[in-house]
Amino acid sequence: MYHYPDIWYDYATWHAKGGSIDAAIKVFQRALKALPDSEMLRYAYAELEESRGAIQVWRAAKKIYESLLGDGVNATTLAHIQFVRFLRRTEGVEAARKYFLDARKSPSCTYHVYVAYATMAFCLDKDPKMAQNVFEAGLKRFMHEPVYILE
Repeated sequence: MYHYPDIWYDYATWHAKGGSIDAAIKVFQRALKALPDSEMLRYAYAELEESRGAIQVWRAAKKIYESLLGDGVNATTLAHIQFVRFLRRTEGVEAARKYFLDARKSPSCTYHVYVAYATMAFCLDKDPKMAQNVFEAGLKRFMHEPVYILE
């Protein structure tokens, strides 16, 4: 059972739901030693750290997200999107925008990052002009992607 991330996740959430957040954090830390490549466990751990609410804890969550991003070249699309959302929640719109501008230069940045950021700008920030600009910038880069055009 040691190498099954679902078991670790269930165990940590059981602790968290029972009110023992510190125990849940220790479970996630042990789980990531056993399964260091498990993105699901990292995202869940970052979410738990962020839910604690203190600025010092956000730094811990930010480090987890940054470890998922690594050098940026091998980062997944999901890592970029989740980090943009995290930055918007914790540091504000400008921090998210700044990271998006950096992420779009990454070779691992797909059209999904553009769609997610534009949707966030439109729905959460209530900024239709920014959303339109992001979609248009994505169109220049991903014109060959029919799925992007349909978004």
